[in-house]
Amino acid sequence: MKKRISKQGGLFLSLVVFLFGGCANQVVSPTTENKTEVTQEAPEDQAIRKMPNTTADLGAPNEEIRNISVEVNSEVEKWIEYFQGRGRGYFERYLERSSRYVPLMKKILKDNGVSEDLIYIAMIESGFSGKIKSRARAVGFWQFIGGTGKHYGLKVNNLIDERYDPVRSTEAAAAYFKGLYNLFGSWYLAIASYNVGENRIKSMVMKNYTRNFWELAQRHQLPAETTQYIPKFLAARMIALEPEKYGFTGLDYQEPMVFDTVTAKDPVDLRILATKLKVDYEKLKDLNPAYKTQYAPLFGDEVAIRVPQGSLEEAKIAITMAAVKNKKSLDQVESSTSYVRYRVKKGETLDGIAQRFDVSVNDIIKLNRIRKGRIRSGQTLKIPNSGTASTTDSQSQLAVNRRSVASKQANRTYIVKKGDSLASIAQAKGVGLSMLLKENKLSRKSKILTGQKIVLPKSSKRGLKSGRFATL
Repeated sequence: MKKRISKQGGLFLSLVVFLFGGCANQVVSPTTENKTEVTQEAPEDQAIRKMPNTTADLGAPNEEIRNISVEVNSEVEKWIEYFQGRGRGYFERYLERSSRYVPLMKKILKDNGVSEDLIYIAMIESGFSGKIKSRARAVGFWQFIGGTGKHYGLKVNNLIDERYDPVRSTEAAAAYFKGLYNLFGSWYLAIASYNVGENRIKSMVMKNYTRNFWELAQRHQLPAETTQYIPKFLAARMIALEPEKYGFTGLDYQEPMVFDTVTAKDPVDLRILATKLKVDYEKLKDLNPAYKTQYAPLFGDEVAIRVPQGSLEEAKIAITMAAVKNKKSLDQVESSTSYVRYRVKKGETLDGIAQRFDVSVNDIIKLNRIRKGRIRSGQTLKIPNSGTASTTDSQSQLAVNRRSVASKQANRTYIVKKGDSLASIAQAKGVGLSMLLKENKLSRKSKILTGQKIVLPKSSKRGLKSGRFATL
């Protein structure tokens, strides 16, 4: 939008230069459903009235992109106490799984020029479980939604989903974080953006004339979950680096993930390959979690397959016997995995079902040849996999940014459950009933149905959550 530069416009441009022009040279002062996933309540936190001063700063001044300063205050200590107490069982499992992935992931982060400490974002996002899936359809170690995963080079379709792969997803996360850091020049704001979306953080920075995360938190400018996201990350990092210091002993750590890689010019049947290598099929699949079926599909000139370390020479021979020369086999697999079946429940709508499965309404209508867009309770629908659905529908276009989509769909949208009323929804979400009615163009006498989508007012304040704590 072109505007004539007035006196006010000149001040605005000066502000932009001040906020973003010298970001990297300024010091930031402190001030987990259906498994899929189960969310654990956070510590009994109240809204931050006054963020305490830092009691320790373990980071170097003017930290560079490879270093994240560690600032300890009462909010961080609260999360340490939570992980030691109510959240101990979860955190013990996270620590035990971490040993399998941390060495591999840290190397990838370092090789991509970002801080190795970002590994603890994966810890609080997924607990190092690559199988975890959120209500917003974010999956894998770094909780990418399909659109963002594809944007950062991950393959997501019927036969492969690299969001589940610890190597490929970490490479994508490194690229994402590098962009966020270059935008804000602050790791705390970059990490907060990963949680709530860079546009939201950028807006708050411009509105409040500060790039200080703690100041934004103190002024209640961030969602409650984002306000707690940095303290939770810092607490997880501190414990993970020195678990015995915080009372985590006697843990059953997993063996590090190690492997050799073999390539093939044809698709490969992993079951046959496992048999030829005399290894357990599930063990081979565990090394190659991106492949959704027993086949490793061919994209481009060759396909890469991980095999147990030390079996490379045998694998080079075995892979020729496991190659799928007949494309018909893969075509059959693709056909069988192109959709899932879903039985419609009473009160559900096409819009609600489409949102639940992260596909477009038009794709469901076309696949099921639905006339006039009508469905009935008890009807069985074919739901296309999100990787095969078209991206032309306006709902699919929302999947441009992982965090903005999660914010719009999860933070501001509520799907009516059995027994809900408008008053109970307003109370549960901490919003005024009149605001809720106005937002949805309803009256106090309006009836709502199970499965109906209710949009929450922008001013709604969510309770503090501990994030995703999977019971995997």
